[in-house]
Amino acid sequence: MPYACWTYGDSVGFEAMLAATEATGDPRYLGFAHGFFRAWAARAEPYREIDNTAPGLAMVLTAERTGDSRLLQAAVGLPSSAEAALLACSMNASTLLPRRY
Repeated sequence: MPYACWTYGDSVGFEAMLAATEATGDPRYLGFAHGFFRAWAARAEPYREIDNTAPGLAMVLTAERTGDSRLLQAAVGLPSSAEAALLACSMNASTLLPRRY
């Protein structure tokens, strides 16, 4: 069976990595997510059906936090789930992350 990089649980995992970097100040979690997303972005096109499960919000937040325009460009081409994430980003997506109490 060929490798597919996305499953439905990836959004939770990658958003948790971004939250872990924010909570601990340790850049390794963001770095891992960024590296994984960059590897995908290098071959993003042509998009495949499995890409509809890609963690669009986490990708956009990672691109925003790292200044990675190539990752952002790849995320823009995702199906409508990523378009919703980009819209959220334009509305300050960091407000969508869980609040720290």
